[in-house]
Amino acid sequence: MNLVIFLYYPHAPSSHSLEMVTLDKGLILSVAKSRDIYETPELNDSLFLHGLGIKAVSPLPEYTHVEFLSLAENCLTSVSDLSQFPNLVFLNVSNNAITEIDIRLFPKLEQLHACHNSLTSFSVIEKNPTLKLVKLSHNKLTSFPDISNLVSLEVLDVAKNLIHEMDLSNSSILPFSLRQLYLSPNPFVARVRNYRKTILSEFCRFCRLSYLDNSFVTEMELAIANSSSEKENAIRQQFALSRRQELNQRVSDLRDLQLMFDENVYRICQEIASEQDAEI
Repeated sequence: MNLVIFLYYPHAPSSHSLEMVTLDKGLILSVAKSRDIYETPELNDSLFLHGLGIKAVSPLPEYTHVEFLSLAENCLTSVSDLSQFPNLVFLNVSNNAITEIDIRLFPKLEQLHACHNSLTSFSVIEKNPTLKLVKLSHNKLTSFPDISNLVSLEVLDVAKNLIHEMDLSNSSILPFSLRQLYLSPNPFVARVRNYRKTILSEFCRFCRLSYLDNSFVTEMELAIANSSSEKENAIRQQFALSRRQELNQRVSDLRDLQLMFDENVYRICQEIASEQDAEI
């Protein structure tokens, strides 16, 4: 049975707007009671506790089974107290003041949302087969995170950080499983000539990116990325010709449908006219 404890504030509280509080069973029960949710801990596998001014987390042995935990828009500076939730598959700690996250604390985690924090680095020391999504935008990362051990990662967002360099010659920095990558804006992006083409050229041979920043990766982009610069114009012309042929075919199909429609309308009108003549 999946029950959710949810309380949302549109903006993260400041130290001046809300008293700093500790997350304990009493706080959870007070939120549950105010929303007419079961107070029995075992019935809740999800805890959504947004914007409560939470600065620390007390031991919560009755909630170690929780799988979905959101503590977004609070005042946390660390996630170490969250190691008491070993069954987490979803963790949202966005809009806090967290400076470090050790993924080893969450062996079953599949999604990590940690945007708008104070992270200066992020690395995964041991191979992790479970994590599929990592959101780290709007932090203070100065180098591209070491995610080579995230062998099942599909989505990585490190946009709007302070990343000054990314080793484009090292194909192993991105796992083969990666499908979506968000890099821009970051300081290094402006220095990369033909940024989008360069990223796809360097990494699409080793991972199957289908989405880069704010747009899908097209077949033409992949073809250009995997060919020499001398062939780029020819490839563009080839795809343009193919596109024109596709559009022409669609126009032809529409004309055929219009003709078929007109013929059917004419036939129906003739039948109606014949029936009216017969009645007269």
